[in-house]
Amino acid sequence: MNYCLIIMSCQKNLDTKIKWQKKYMLNHLNKAPDIYILSAKEDLSNNIYGWNTIDDQSSPPVKYIKFFKNMTINYDYYFFIDDDTFVNINRFIIFMDKIDNIYKNDPNIKLYIGYTPCINNSKPKYNINNRIYMHNSSQKIFSIMSGGAGFVINKKLYTDIQNFINQNQEEDLIKLSFDKGKVYGDVFIGKIIHIFADVVFIYNKNFNMYNHLQKKINLYDFIKKK
Repeated sequence: MNYCLIIMSCQKNLDTKIKWQKKYMLNHLNKAPDIYILSAKEDLSNNIYGWNTIDDQSSPPVKYIKFFKNMTINYDYYFFIDDDTFVNINRFIIFMDKIDNIYKNDPNIKLYIGYTPCINNSKPKYNINNRIYMHNSSQKIFSIMSGGAGFVINKKLYTDIQNFINQNQEEDLIKLSFDKGKVYGDVFIGKIIHIFADVVFIYNKNFNMYNHLQKKINLYDFIKKK
């Protein structure tokens, strides 16, 4: 199983949040994953990819569009996080190995993995160990995985998203990123995914959305929003 990290960021956070992620999340690993840091300006020596885009809170969808249109990368899984998301990579790999063992022999499977509060109000297809919940997109449960908590898509779904973005104009794509008048990167990706049939949605509460102001944080969760 090979995977990469795609980190949504901005120019002002490169010397702070991105450095902290590298120091506390990646530097201790025997084998760190390939990382793609999305910002406004390019600095390939530091794995930073940018196409002179806007760089404010409304920029994530534009950065995703530029990334999908201009990059050709090949992995089994693509892990999208924000620059203030911290991941226990070793625990993440253990989790993904379980998922990979279930689906690795099906090249046509489309996987969308993460966490959304919507799972609390839905009836998932089935669950594994009371922690991993699944349903198929044909059930029409509209849910989007949290970008702050991090979400994963597999190769087949990544290819479908890239093809869709390449076949549409940027101004039309941006319309998919709006939710209650605001623009979000995770909403943009999630709405594209809901266009496709037969996507398997996999929820796991270890992809959590806690922040540093919340008192009760499960230290065994492998993804924390700081």
